[in-house]
Amino acid sequence: MDELSQEPLLEYIRNNCHAEYSSFTIEITNTIREVGVRNMFIQQKLKDLIQKFEGEKISVVILKGSHLIHDIYPFGIRPLEDIDLLLQRKDFILADQIIRDMGYSDCSVGLDIWTHLQFSNKITYTNHTMPFIPIDIHFSLGPYPYLGRLNGEMLFESYTEKLATPSGEYNVLQTEILLIHLCLHLFQHHNENWQKSGCDIIAVILDKHDSINWDRFNHIVKENKLNLPVVYSLNKASELAPKKIIPTSVLNEIGNKKLGEYEQIIFNLSKRHLNTMEKHLLQFITTPSFTSKLQCLLRIIFPRRSFLNLHFSGSYVKYFFSILKTFIYFLKTVFSQQ
Repeated sequence: MDELSQEPLLEYIRNNCHAEYSSFTIEITNTIREVGVRNMFIQQKLKDLIQKFEGEKISVVILKGSHLIHDIYPFGIRPLEDIDLLLQRKDFILADQIIRDMGYSDCSVGLDIWTHLQFSNKITYTNHTMPFIPIDIHFSLGPYPYLGRLNGEMLFESYTEKLATPSGEYNVLQTEILLIHLCLHLFQHHNENWQKSGCDIIAVILDKHDSINWDRFNHIVKENKLNLPVVYSLNKASELAPKKIIPTSVLNEIGNKKLGEYEQIIFNLSKRHLNTMEKHLLQFITTPSFTSKLQCLLRIIFPRRSFLNLHFSGSYVKYFFSILKTFIYFLKTVFSQQ
């Protein structure tokens, strides 16, 4: 999100989510109009996609901006960059075909689809026409190193609800799990552009303050061992808030719970500026289940030729030493925290 397009969002949050359009400057009003028009294109693409999924009996949950612009934000305040959807793995093959029939192709960049489906828990598709509207299909709601802790099947069963919109009725995340998802997304981008997720967290809390079940929120966070990234993100988001909005009791309850040394090490590692190879190693270390780890390991040891050609000039030796260098760096980092 560029600096100009996020200005209406930041101004809206600074005004405690009660700013009137008449209070914005001409520059911000013009940006709101531009953001709103692009959002309308994206909403239409989303509507078309959902209708095609529903025609094939595919359940889908809309995430982040595509949800929030219908339920939280006024027109043109919150810019959309792409379409984020949560699917169940059992529906992937059919959903993949529907998306490709709409003129999209995946951005696997030399990696096979299995790796994205099981390892990254996300597949990104891009279209080849204007406007450029990427589609991100998610199968879990956590960035590395917390992928898999909030798995899609569990979310579909217990943590979704219906939201009526002018475009139709959509499945969305319930408020407590929505907040957790936004916290994880902020943590994913904590070294980059985290302000958008911070604004989203504040806007949801201010809009839903009477209906948020904080006890339920705390229980889900602790049950899935998400204390560290969630507390980090709530504190970070509060830097943008015009007033204190996050109950101290919430931060104390999830922040004071003692977690194992392993959790602290993983959290500290993930807070660093990591390169792509280091991110993949951290993702591998924290991938749930031994079987998935073994399958991932085989793909790490024997990558596709297209991947080697793209990133390592076709040289397996260069690739091997890159992995070795990353592994040694991680070992040094882990032992330095002891």
